[in-house]
Amino acid sequence: MNMPFVREQGVGPDVVCFHSNCSSSGQFKALMDTLGSHFHVTAFDAYGAGKTPAWSQSSRLSLSDEVALAETVMPQAGEQVILIGHSYGAAVALMTDRLCSLLP
Repeated sequence: MNMPFVREQGVGPDVVCFHSNCSSSGQFKALMDTLGSHFHVTAFDAYGAGKTPAWSQSSRLSLSDEVALAETVMPQAGEQVILIGHSYGAAVALMTDRLCSLLP
Protein backbone atom coordinates (compact mmCIF):
# COMPACT_ATOMS: atom_id res chain seq x y z
CA MET A 1 0.00 0.00 0.00
CA ASN A 2 1.22 3.47 -0.85
CA MET A 3 1.38 6.23 1.73
CA PRO A 4 -0.64 9.30 0.79
CA PHE A 5 0.74 12.80 0.40
CA VAL A 6 -0.23 14.67 3.57
CA ARG A 7 -0.59 18.39 4.38
CA GLU A 8 -0.56 19.44 8.03
CA GLN A 9 -0.99 22.79 9.71
CA GLY A 10 -1.59 24.16 13.18
CA VAL A 11 -1.66 22.96 16.75
CA GLY A 12 -4.61 21.84 18.85
CA PRO A 13 -7.44 19.33 18.54
CA ASP A 14 -7.14 17.13 15.46
CA VAL A 15 -9.14 17.71 12.27
CA VAL A 16 -8.74 15.40 9.26
CA CYS A 17 -10.04 16.51 5.84
CA PHE A 18 -11.17 14.19 3.02
CA HIS A 19 -11.34 15.81 -0.43
CA SER A 20 -13.88 15.23 -3.19
CA ASN A 21 -13.35 12.62 -5.89
CA CYS A 22 -12.03 15.02 -8.56
CA SER A 23 -9.85 17.15 -6.31
CA SER A 24 -6.89 16.93 -3.93
CA SER A 25 -5.91 18.01 -0.44
CA GLY A 26 -5.21 21.42 -1.96
CA GLN A 27 -8.93 22.16 -1.82
CA PHE A 28 -8.51 22.57 1.95
CA LYS A 29 -5.63 25.11 1.92
CA ALA A 30 -7.86 28.07 2.81
CA LEU A 31 -9.68 26.06 5.49
CA MET A 32 -6.33 24.98 6.93
CA ASP A 33 -5.21 28.61 7.07
CA THR A 34 -8.42 29.53 8.90
CA LEU A 35 -8.49 26.62 11.35
CA GLY A 36 -4.73 26.30 11.85
CA SER A 37 -4.60 28.86 14.67
CA HIS A 38 -6.83 26.65 16.85
CA PHE A 39 -6.61 23.13 15.40
CA HIS A 40 -4.09 20.64 14.02
CA VAL A 41 -5.51 20.13 10.52
CA THR A 42 -4.48 17.21 8.30
CA ALA A 43 -5.54 16.81 4.67
CA PHE A 44 -4.31 14.01 2.44
CA ASP A 45 -4.46 13.14 -1.25
CA ALA A 46 -6.45 10.03 -2.18
CA TYR A 47 -5.17 7.59 -4.80
CA GLY A 48 -4.28 9.36 -8.05
CA ALA A 49 -5.09 12.78 -6.61
CA GLY A 50 -2.50 15.49 -6.11
CA LYS A 51 0.80 13.90 -5.12
CA THR A 52 -0.41 10.43 -4.08
CA PRO A 53 0.34 7.72 -6.66
CA ALA A 54 -2.54 6.24 -8.64
CA TRP A 55 -4.19 2.96 -7.63
CA SER A 56 -1.87 0.26 -8.94
CA GLN A 57 -3.89 -2.90 -8.35
CA SER A 58 -5.63 -4.82 -11.12
CA SER A 59 -8.93 -4.67 -9.22
CA ARG A 60 -11.23 -1.66 -9.29
CA LEU A 61 -10.59 0.90 -6.54
CA SER A 62 -13.32 0.58 -3.89
CA LEU A 63 -14.56 2.62 -0.96
CA SER A 64 -12.88 0.08 1.33
CA ASP A 65 -9.56 0.69 -0.43
CA GLU A 66 -9.97 4.44 0.07
CA VAL A 67 -10.73 3.88 3.76
CA ALA A 68 -7.62 1.70 4.12
CA LEU A 69 -5.55 4.56 2.70
CA ALA A 70 -7.22 7.01 5.10
CA GLU A 71 -6.41 4.73 8.03
CA THR A 72 -2.70 5.30 7.33
CA VAL A 73 -3.25 8.97 8.19
CA MET A 74 -5.34 8.34 11.31
CA PRO A 75 -2.50 7.27 13.65
CA GLN A 76 -1.13 10.79 13.20
CA ALA A 77 -4.33 12.15 14.73
CA GLY A 78 -5.20 12.12 18.45
CA GLU A 79 -7.74 9.91 20.17
CA GLN A 80 -10.60 12.26 19.32
CA VAL A 81 -10.67 13.74 15.86
CA ILE A 82 -13.03 15.89 13.82
CA LEU A 83 -13.55 14.53 10.31
CA ILE A 84 -14.47 16.85 7.43
CA GLY A 85 -15.46 15.32 4.10
CA HIS A 86 -16.48 16.95 0.85
CA SER A 87 -18.68 14.97 -1.58
CA TYR A 88 -17.20 11.46 -2.02
CA GLY A 89 -14.71 12.38 0.70
CA ALA A 90 -17.64 12.51 3.13
CA ALA A 91 -18.43 8.86 2.35
CA VAL A 92 -14.79 7.92 2.96
CA ALA A 93 -14.81 9.92 6.22
CA LEU A 94 -18.02 8.24 7.44
CA MET A 95 -16.69 4.75 6.69
CA THR A 96 -13.34 5.59 8.30
CA ASP A 97 -15.20 6.74 11.41
CA ARG A 98 -17.27 3.56 11.51
CA LEU A 99 -14.24 1.31 11.09
CA CYS A 100 -11.87 3.20 13.36
CA SER A 101 -14.42 4.38 15.98
CA LEU A 102 -12.67 7.73 16.12
CA LEU A 103 -15.48 10.09 17.01
CA PRO A 104 -16.68 10.57 20.60
